[in-house]
Parts: sequence; C-alpha cells; structure tokens
Amino acid sequence: MTLSGAFTLHLLMKLFLLFLGVSLLTVTPGCGGKDAAAGSGETKAGSPTVSAGSDRDRADSNLNRKQLARPAVLGRSDPRFATITSKGRHAKPVIHPKNRPPPKRFVVREVKVGSGPPAEPGDRVAVRYVGVAYKSGKVRYETWPPLEPPLVAELGVHGNDSAWEGGIIGMRVGGRREMLIPARLSLDSGALDYVFDLVRVEPGTGTRSAG
Repeated sequence: MTLSGAFTLHLLMKLFLLFLGVSLLTVTPGCGGKDAAAGSGETKAGSPTVSAGSDRDRADSNLNRKQLARPAVLGRSDPRFATITSKGRHAKPVIHPKNRPPPKRFVVREVKVGSGPPAEPGDRVAVRYVGVAYKSGKVRYETWPPLEPPLVAELGVHGNDSAWEGGIIGMRVGGRREMLIPARLSLDSGALDYVFDLVRVEPGTGTRSAG
C-alpha cells in the first residue's frame, strides 16, 4: 500500500468514527428522553395520588370526629334519669332506672363535675363505665376495676361507639356523667343508660391551642 493510500484509509477511519459518535449522541438522547418523559409523567401522575391519600386520611379523621354524637346536657333533676347509688370511693355505681318511656334523643347530665381541662375530640382518655338497659336496668356493658381496668380510647379516632365518645367531650378528670342513649344510637337492641367516670385525659396532637 502506498503512503497516499494509507493516509486516505486513515482519514476514512477517522470520518467513520466521527460519524458513529454523532449517531450515538443523536439516538441516546432520543430514547432516554422519551423514557424519561414517560417516567416524569408517571411521577407527576403518582404524586397527586399520594397527596390525595394523605388528604383522604385527614378527611377521614375529620369525618370521624364530626360523626361523634353530641348530646343535650340537661339538669340533674330531669325525671328521665335514673337513681344512682354506690358505696365507697370509686365504687361501681348501681343504676336504678325510672319507669318512663325511653329517650328519643341523646341526653346527659352532670352527676359530678371534675377539674382540669375538658376532654376534646382527638384526646386520649381513660374511663370507667357501667351501661344498663334503659327499662330493665340489666347490666349490658361495664369496665370497672377490679373486674376490668379503665377503658382507654381516643375520642373520635378509632371507631368506638360514637354516642358515648360524644358524651365524654367536655368532661373533666374526676367527673361523672349519666348518658341516656336512644336505641338508634346504641350498639344494643334498645335504649341504654350509662354512667361514666373520667379517670385521665391526655391531649391529642394539635387539639389544643398553646397556653
């Protein structure tokens, strides 16, 4: 091969490599750009889903709190309320129902007013309670030491009975309330008469203003 032939071959090889490099640069961004654009679109489309889920969780939490039944607070002498007896400190109350028609709405009375900040939706509370059938006085539900420890619940958060949770709101530690729950709101087959003692309140996150 002559010198000029070798030079021509060398020049052709350089031109080929240059052409190959340009082709790769042109093809790679095209493929990568298409995939990246699709990926970016999926990420953007996915983001609202995550956000919507978070919003939905917050909405569900707010919805649960709004669903708490709020009672009418009546005077202690209202004839629909039972006679309550108990002996000794923290003794389990005995509920003696009145011979009256069952209530059509959720009502409560303050048997004893406690102290400290009132319980609010979202708060974690510990309560003792006895619940009886409104007419017969037969015990249906109870959580009273030493038979059972106090019940701990977050008001309006974990789907307990919305009626009595609503009745706890506004109570203060050491307080006692009697709650008359109509059949349409009770977990039982008929109206219920509850007595609740509030043992402890722990503020929920963000439920109280500072100070």
